[in-house]
Amino acid sequence: MVHAGGRQDLGGGRHALWIAASDGTSARKVTEYSMATYGGVSWTPDGKALVYAALSGGRMQLFAIPAAGGTPQQLTHDSGNVLHPRVSPSGTLIAATRLAHRKEIWRVALP
Repeated sequence: MVHAGGRQDLGGGRHALWIAASDGTSARKVTEYSMATYGGVSWTPDGKALVYAALSGGRMQLFAIPAAGGTPQQLTHDSGNVLHPRVSPSGTLIAATRLAHRKEIWRVALP
């Protein structure tokens, strides 16, 4: 049976990650989490876990959770926002978007 991962907006910045059979039956909630923007979700190649982006310390970070449910494991602890995960076909790497904001003050001599 092929399963699909889906996300539900619960309002107030809370979201839920769901798994359902490809025909829409057997839907079950895997986890709830906070996020500021759609951060994406990706299956591991063996179908045993999902990698998704959620808020941690005010920034989007990557988490993994077993498809059967359980406690999410935080994978990144970055100073920027990390989102849009894609697990590699080998299951050994994750590609993601990293967004960091940098402010600089420049000093230039007057002519």
